Order: sequence, then structure tokens, then C-alpha cells
Amino acid sequence: MNDQTPQRMTVDEYLPWAMAQDGRWELIDGRPVKMPSEAFDHIDVQACVWLVLKELVAASSQELHVLSDGATVRINAHNANEPDALVYAGPKRAGRSIELSDPVIVVEVVSPTSGVRDRISKRADYFSLPSVEHYLVVEPEALSVLHFDRANWQGDGRLLGKADSIDLTPPGLKLPVRRCFSFR
Repeated sequence: MNDQTPQRMTVDEYLPWAMAQDGRWELIDGRPVKMPSEAFDHIDVQACVWLVLKELVAASSQELHVLSDGATVRINAHNANEPDALVYAGPKRAGRSIELSDPVIVVEVVSPTSGVRDRISKRADYFSLPSVEHYLVVEPEALSVLHFDRANWQGDGRLLGKADSIDLTPPGLKLPVRRCFSFR
């Protein structure tokens, strides 16, 4: 860490600090960690996932909203993650806050440095929140999605390829996996 990065902080201290920083950050065990730059494949897949979720939500009759990276999900007092995309229910959030504490669907797009954390510790983080029903780990290199749901989050998950669809019930969306990789 550089001299400008605090050594330890709570999420309450982290949120205003993170808003004043350049780039993307997460808080892991009370320590701010700068996230690495993303490659074009990662950025493109992330955009595809956001767009297909946005289209699915728009076609549903539910009060759901989609956010891309930038929203911070508070896990506990010393941990906050910034997923690549998420869906939340209820009224649309506005204002200058970056915190969302009640996502329903959380998506992480795997990068070369994030795979193990995305598949293991972030899964436990997200399912510690009572609102999370689905966690998707999108694998750009393998053109697949690893799906965990509330009922089976501690298992191996379901690995789905481009020909598959993911039933995201609740809230009742059906995600065609191929749409996550429409650039290929």
C-alpha cells in the first residue's frame, strides 16, 4: 500500500474514502485493496452480462434494477465487495451513495487474478447476506457460468455452457448463457 492508503478501516470509514479514490477498490478484512485494471475480454463480458440482465429486468413486471461495477456491497463491518454486476429489488436507489446492502443476484466476471477469491470467499461473503438468491461466476476464457443459488450455495455449483439457460427464480428471470458472451 502507498502512504495515502489507510492500513485498516471499517466499512463506514471505507465508503467515503473509496468515493474519493481513483479506480476500483474493495475492503478485505479491514484493508483497502485496489483492484487491478481489467482486460478487454473482461470488460466486454461484464458489459454483456449487464446488458442481458438489464433487458431481462425490463421485460419483467417486477420492481428490479441492475447496476454494473461501481456499487459496493457491504458484507460485514470490515468487508465490502464491488461485484461486476448485480440486481436488486424495490425502489430505484438514487443519490451519491455507492453502497447497496441487499442485492438479489450478484455477478463476478473472473479475471486471471480473481478466480479463487470469486469462486470461494466471495461466494461465502455474498450468501452471508439474506437477500442474495443467486451468485454467478462468469468465466470468459471457458465461455461458461458457474451458478450458485441460495439452496445449494455450499456445493459445487452448476457449470453452464453457452447452450444453457439459468433459472434465476426468485426473482423469476431466465438468463441465456450465450448472451453473456455475445461478443464471441
